[in-house]
Amino acid sequence: MNKKEDSIQEIKKILAPIKERPKIEPRPKFVQDLQTKIATRKNQKQMIFLKMPIMAIGMVVLLTIVLSLSFVSKLQPENSGEILENPFPILEHSQVNLIMEVGYGDQENQVGIDPKGPESNNVSSFAVYDGTFYILDNFNNKVLIIDAQGNYRTIPIDEAKHLVDILVTNDKEIYVLDSGQKLVYQFSNNGELINTFEISVEIPTGLVYMKEYGVTVNQLQGRVELVETGERIPAEDLPYREIRVSEVEGEIWINDNGENIEIEVDFEHFYGGLTFQSITENQVVFTKTEREAEFTTIEPETHVYIVNKHGSTLGAVRIPSENMEISASHLVKTDGNKIYLLSPEASHLAIYELIPGKSFEKLLDDRIKEQQPEREKIGFDYKTYGEPHPELEQDIAQLFTNKTIFASYSNEPLLNGVSIDKDGTLIVDFKDFNEPAPSTAEKKEIFEALSETVFKYFEVKKAYFQFDGSFSDWCYWLETMEEPMIRPTD
Repeated sequence: MNKKEDSIQEIKKILAPIKERPKIEPRPKFVQDLQTKIATRKNQKQMIFLKMPIMAIGMVVLLTIVLSLSFVSKLQPENSGEILENPFPILEHSQVNLIMEVGYGDQENQVGIDPKGPESNNVSSFAVYDGTFYILDNFNNKVLIIDAQGNYRTIPIDEAKHLVDILVTNDKEIYVLDSGQKLVYQFSNNGELINTFEISVEIPTGLVYMKEYGVTVNQLQGRVELVETGERIPAEDLPYREIRVSEVEGEIWINDNGENIEIEVDFEHFYGGLTFQSITENQVVFTKTEREAEFTTIEPETHVYIVNKHGSTLGAVRIPSENMEISASHLVKTDGNKIYLLSPEASHLAIYELIPGKSFEKLLDDRIKEQQPEREKIGFDYKTYGEPHPELEQDIAQLFTNKTIFASYSNEPLLNGVSIDKDGTLIVDFKDFNEPAPSTAEKKEIFEALSETVFKYFEVKKAYFQFDGSFSDWCYWLETMEEPMIRPTD
């Protein structure tokens, strides 16, 4: 296994507890392990100039792992709760316009990159204020500042361990989050260190300015606290919240000057991420990431959407993540009515302006069709296989009307028929549920309900469950091996 694969496996191992149990606070040992690994990687890093691209599969896995996690969005807003006077422009067709390119290296006007290391060793975030760009270079421990005329200067942060996010306030003070040391640095506009604030959140992920509270820091699981005082802000008092409703639906809740606005967001494939960005008098801006859960090598697709306050889409623009060689911690920021994208690419760091359009690209369907394997399906015709089993068929049908997991899919029995042969092989043929793959907990409920129902009949030795004649489709939906359910042994 090469170094890149080792790194990917290390990240997957570290993030697995979060992905599988997103609503549970991380265990102290997990937090300690994560911080130790970050610090170790940081201390060992050396400047490596990019000579060859990272394998595409590595990029896909990293994006899939991180973008699929709730509240680990790379697209956090910098300013929240303030209603902008000028609306975001919407074109007939979306545009992605290059604003600037920054070279890789260790010179003052360059940023560092470690193409074989995790994202924590590279450019991690940026901020834009009044046309000036503030780029957070975690490799070289500095902030690179480039104004609209192309003039540049830097703010060194030599003692930093893991720089995650940067924010610039209206008085041009600069806040930098160091999650490795659990510190927030406060700098003046000319780069003088004003103050450092210790933070108590376990895994700080980003900085947000809220007009009601000032500068706040977010935690992985959604906790938000004030930087200056450490006071935790209750969820119900936040100016906005993103909510994952189901695998195919999300919701954004916004407190708009006392008026509660709920924006329902549907997903054509599977929920991959949802992040509020900004609000104007009649526009809500957010990012939405779609993923195809059944094909883990397919890169998720992210768009920036603009909708009205009733949730109707006004325009959108696709983020061209295929250009990125690595993925930064925070990719999208706004400045007034402009939207910017940070894109670490093979030969340089690029910054684009994203302009939503009434028409915009969607490539995920094409990616799925290109990579979808031709599968030889296994299945049985229940009408000609063995003999009908009316008693068991009635019991299976009742799973949809009783209080079981099956009732959540339909109130009517989605069942074609049941048959069994003389050797005790059972075929249960369902109509396609047309639902996303169930969660781990839901899969357990499905297996338990079916096992309890079919194996109370002693003549049943093993059982095949299928969708419309396809056992393969049933296993594909459950993401399991194509093997029958066998009667448990005592």
